[in-house]
Amino acid sequence: MTCPTYVAPPGYQLEDGGVTGPVDCTAWAASRAIAHSTCGDKVPAGRTIRRLSNEPIPNASSPGLNLYQVADVAREVYGVHLDVRVGWRALSWSEYEDRRRDGSGMVIQLSYAPIADSRFGAGRGFRGGHAIFESQHDTIDSLADGRAPGVYDRDAEGVRVYPRNLMRKAAGELIIGMDRQGRIRRVGDGKVWAASTQDRLPEYEARVPGPRRNRQWRRFRVFHLRDGQINPDDPYQVSMTRGFRVKCSVPRAFLHPDGRLRFLVQLLEGSRGPQMGPDGTMIPGKWINARWAAPVPAISPRIFSGFEAEPGDELAADDPDLPVPDVRSETYPIQADDPVGVE
Repeated sequence: MTCPTYVAPPGYQLEDGGVTGPVDCTAWAASRAIAHSTCGDKVPAGRTIRRLSNEPIPNASSPGLNLYQVADVAREVYGVHLDVRVGWRALSWSEYEDRRRDGSGMVIQLSYAPIADSRFGAGRGFRGGHAIFESQHDTIDSLADGRAPGVYDRDAEGVRVYPRNLMRKAAGELIIGMDRQGRIRRVGDGKVWAASTQDRLPEYEARVPGPRRNRQWRRFRVFHLRDGQINPDDPYQVSMTRGFRVKCSVPRAFLHPDGRLRFLVQLLEGSRGPQMGPDGTMIPGKWINARWAAPVPAISPRIFSGFEAEPGDELAADDPDLPVPDVRSETYPIQADDPVGVE
């Protein structure tokens, strides 16, 4: 369970991270979130999160881990649920602060530029995408190890929360891609890409309505997965239904062959009403778009309203996407005297 009063120990990606340390900021921030959620019973190193991920050897073109990758490790290995909120599910700044002050551990993605220009800078010229852990008590920057003059030393300063206007500015300036005109896209002021610890795994239902007037079936996509991503050779099939409502997994993101992420949920049981396809069968385990899913009423609809199905053509509404966050590509520049060990 999440421990609001627990203060997670710091962890430093360059000092303790081995050869992948310079690109493991998200792994180290997530490791602190796991410690926070388990009250210190489980305190993995960031390099352990990297090794347990589906990318133990960093991809040369995109070496960092994204929030979904570390959330998978947290859930499957440590039993910790991280609610990932990026893209059209991004948190507002007030929602982020409410969660942090209420006791959740937060992994926040941000631009390091505003922090580099403050007294808390620890990147020695680094101004790219970064991830930091925060709680109601503390801000843990995995670069802030005091390794050289001018590098903020978190151990010397002790536990403290960074100024909130600084963190809001850094969160809003995170670069998330380019638009069609080649201009830089940022998260934007007042928005936050983050993951937060939750004690209770939300219960979800997939709700695909019946066919429209004068139609016999409603069409929707069933996605095919291979090696942890959407199958590039056979990404989906179009299925038909007269409507169903069924338990499903929490939304997860998978890489699509077009280079974007798709939010999907996995069906967990058969429907008791009209079912999928003319033969009236539904096989548990199929993956459909998260636009058809929503939390059960016990979960606040205000938080998860982004999953309501959109009006219009069902196949068009069944295809939201999200660019892969550029923060994955940000690499901490290794200085000549930075302690990067060899494993």
